[in-house]
Amino acid sequence: LKGGAISNGENPFQDIAEVWDSENEEIIPAPPFVKAYAGAEQLSSPGSIHSLLIDEDGQAWVTGSNSKGQLCVGDFDDRLIPQKIPIDGRVVSAAIG
Repeated sequence: LKGGAISNGENPFQDIAEVWDSENEEIIPAPPFVKAYAGAEQLSSPGSIHSLLIDEDGQAWVTGSNSKGQLCVGDFDDRLIPQKIPIDGRVVSAAIG
């Protein structure tokens, strides 16, 4: 596939059980997620993967590589469990790369 990317995989754990509550600085039970998006660096950092999840209340949560600030949480630290992006309003869709 010239100029494109193909992705394939599975989630043997089926669910994300916990998320990071940055307001209270603690791990809490994850909300139900209704949409998921995945992104990957192809050129500058091959193998760097990040994901965005949208919960049933329209909140956006991110996890994965953050070497360039792509998670939009105000730093460059990778996230091993999802953290909510501070956005005013309801998220209905997303596009990440």
